[in-house]
Amino acid sequence: MNKKILMVVKLPPPLTGATLMNTFVFNSILLDNTYKLKKIGVSYARSVNDLGSFRISKGLIFIKTFFSLLFKIISDRPKFIYFQPSIIGLTYYRDLIYILVGRSFGIKFLLHLHGKGIAQIAEKSKFSYFLYKLGLSKQFVIVLSKSQKSDIAFAKPKQIFVVPNGIPIIVNKNPIHKNETAFVFLFLSNLLKSKGIYDLLEAAIKLKTANQNFIVNVVGSEGDVTIKELNTYIQNNKLNDTVFVHGAKYNDEKNEYFNRAHAFIFPTKNEAFGLVVLEAMQFSLPVIATSEGAIPDIVKDGKNGFTYNKGDVAMLADKMEFLINNREAAKLMGVNGREIFLNTYTNEHFEKNIKNVFDEVINKIENE
Repeated sequence: MNKKILMVVKLPPPLTGATLMNTFVFNSILLDNTYKLKKIGVSYARSVNDLGSFRISKGLIFIKTFFSLLFKIISDRPKFIYFQPSIIGLTYYRDLIYILVGRSFGIKFLLHLHGKGIAQIAEKSKFSYFLYKLGLSKQFVIVLSKSQKSDIAFAKPKQIFVVPNGIPIIVNKNPIHKNETAFVFLFLSNLLKSKGIYDLLEAAIKLKTANQNFIVNVVGSEGDVTIKELNTYIQNNKLNDTVFVHGAKYNDEKNEYFNRAHAFIFPTKNEAFGLVVLEAMQFSLPVIATSEGAIPDIVKDGKNGFTYNKGDVAMLADKMEFLINNREAAKLMGVNGREIFLNTYTNEHFEKNIKNVFDEVINKIENE
């Protein structure tokens, strides 16, 4: 059996959910020990703000990657190519070129999609429909949840695999959260408008007006929202004693904010999965998040948190108020969340699921 697999994946920088998961696959000992892997790691952007922009250096990286791909296809003749393409905008056109190169040599792709929105874009544009069909049809596809299968109408159902993300276990027991008088919410994400940071601040205004006893810790690096802008908004709305912006934190410092919190808030407006939700569940935190992407498959209403429609600030405030006034229920949801994490969303589960997909793809190709 030919177990040669070529990996072409985007790696940090910047550190995003997709590049983090790509790193896990790229460095997997289980996969290295099972298959004959050839690897091409690529990074186009320097930071989150650099994503989607054009620079000459990005063009040079593309040319280098193109010829590396071409050389490895010719020299190694892999059974298939594992590839994490961008799926929106000009970067999809770039990645489509890689797919067409492989197809011209009769090589199948296993496309690991870490985004969403293909069906919506294809419906609005015949040209986009054509390009998506050109790139995705007749290929194997990994999506992050069952609900995202409907986004990939171009692939046959038997060629679509569901592999939820997973992260390493770093907390070996249920963490004991500090018993502050105020209920502590945590927001941890890059500071982007699309992550719903201003929705959270509006909810905080409502809760403060209702005289609820709580604080919000905001942790994350600057994106299209700066720390100065946030602090100005906080000051103008008299949230100085309630909302605290701490900037980017990593490793033990970041984990300390999880330990200080009683609940995690993720008001994102556009999300395929949301790895940070798994981090919160690992720390036994109930999660309040929008019903974007795979999140409703992870966060079960009333069991380990709540989901709500993006942009619904009133509902967000309502769910936050419930947790503030029902600490025992919040604690139980956190315990449930950690159990769900350990049973489904660890890096070990992810790695084994990827291996199973690799095996199945090889078998399907050999039986064609």
